Amino acid sequence: MFVYVNEKGYMLRIVEVENTDFIPYVVNAAMDEKSLKLLPLDTEDQGTQRCRLGPGTMASLGLKIGSLVQISLFGGHCLCTAWPRSDLAEGFMQFDSKCVTAELIGKTYNMCSVNLNQIKMLLTLMDGIGSEGHMVIMAATNRPDALDPALRRSGRFDREVIIGAPTLKQRKSILEMLSTQMPLCSDVDVASLAEMTTGYVGADLTALCREAALQAILHSSQDTGSHLIRMSNFLEALKNVHPSCLRSSIGQTDFRPVAWEHIGGLEDVKLKLKQSIEWPMKFPEAFIRLGLSRPKGVLLYGPPGCAKTTLVKAAATSCHCSFLSVSGADLFSPYVGDSEKTLAQVFQQARACAPSVLFLDEIDSILGSRADSKASRGVQDRVLSVILNELDGIGLKVTERRGSASKKCLQEGLPEQQECDRQLDYQEVCNKDVLVVAATNRPDLLDDALLRPGRLDKIVYVPPPDQEARLAILKICTEKMPLDSDVSLEDVAEKTSFFSGADLENLCKEAALLTLQEESLDASCIKHASFVMSLEMTKPSLTAQQIEFYQKLLKR
Repeated sequence: MFVYVNEKGYMLRIVEVENTDFIPYVVNAAMDEKSLKLLPLDTEDQGTQRCRLGPGTMASLGLKIGSLVQISLFGGHCLCTAWPRSDLAEGFMQFDSKCVTAELIGKTYNMCSVNLNQIKMLLTLMDGIGSEGHMVIMAATNRPDALDPALRRSGRFDREVIIGAPTLKQRKSILEMLSTQMPLCSDVDVASLAEMTTGYVGADLTALCREAALQAILHSSQDTGSHLIRMSNFLEALKNVHPSCLRSSIGQTDFRPVAWEHIGGLEDVKLKLKQSIEWPMKFPEAFIRLGLSRPKGVLLYGPPGCAKTTLVKAAATSCHCSFLSVSGADLFSPYVGDSEKTLAQVFQQARACAPSVLFLDEIDSILGSRADSKASRGVQDRVLSVILNELDGIGLKVTERRGSASKKCLQEGLPEQQECDRQLDYQEVCNKDVLVVAATNRPDLLDDALLRPGRLDKIVYVPPPDQEARLAILKICTEKMPLDSDVSLEDVAEKTSFFSGADLENLCKEAALLTLQEESLDASCIKHASFVMSLEMTKPSLTAQQIEFYQKLLKR
């Protein structure tokens, strides 16, 4: 948000820009004319480059605490940050003293609404076209909610066509068209690339092909001069090119890929997650044939440090779906209603790039339980209401993806197709939902309405690792460590009761550091004595009382 102060006309004009080129865009055309009196900044704000405004003015302009505000004064510019006035008084504004000259203080500036003549003229011309004009007006925007409602009624812009992110088969067609003139190697699988690029639009796929070509040039052999583009070049390009629809989204959208093999033990938990997340996305035909409905949400609970977050990342990696991770810090805001709006926007972004996994980490800190009447939980109650409505499908307003109405693969008498195309058809039609996955180590604090069937209907307990799982975790943690022949990981696994996966990883790191400390920086391998010393220094994070607490919850 940028505020321009024209000293000559004593006018404060409000515009919003979408990039650093300062392209103006009208924010609030219906804003009533107001006046703000310029006052000197308080002493404690000297040198902070703060712009103090009333909370009502900030709310009307859409400014948050710390939002960038550019002040254009006679003879220069200043970049400030928006802050509410300490006395919450309206009608005044304060700038940093080094940005305001003495002759400007005390003057009144008008906050004027933008001229509506252009909008009125457009409405008048569109109403006067008539059917005999043989004219069709087409418009495009990526922010339809910012348009005047008068433009979107019947008789003006009668029909709205939503062009969302391409579906699976559309991405396959786009990649085939883009790679027509590219020298592809025989190992390039376009169908697999289409599955891996969930949420990518046409421009992203073009950038992906360009990046793959650059990778092929960089890694091509200088002797043979071959410039064939291989599948490995596309996989390397996927690390640099990300879907544009998630770049401005809330929370974490990018993560390092995790394979199921990177998680030691927990075979039962892996199987349950595969059945709940991976199977419905990869094998939708089997679910339709048996009349199975996929779960809407999955809740993982268990002691801290037992790989709950890593399990969710592994599931999202194996499914090649979009991944959004949201925590309480991303949602909560000091403004009333802002947290609920942010959560609704997260679900809208997840639906726009479906199939997607929306991960709510530490969900007990976000939602809580309405049965707890010890303290006022107004914000958490409203956020809980929003997520319940979203899980029930009430928040879904429009179809935000292309091709979602196709039912051809569900009809009887399907013609003979190749098995690959048949699977693509089923995935195209069926994989258009958002799966909510939540994790917590305090499931007793969650509301009962959230845990009923149809919402978070799949509840999975992630137990602490047993001796066999601890041995598998130790083998994974020491896979890249040079171990001496006397190291017995079985003995270490036997002595690490009440150790979580995070504790075991820390144990291996401490053993490596002790090797460098006791021997020298030139040490070539880690001995068993270092693990024994590390066991004496490292204490388990789990206790018998904690495990008993979760076992009682599991029985309930």
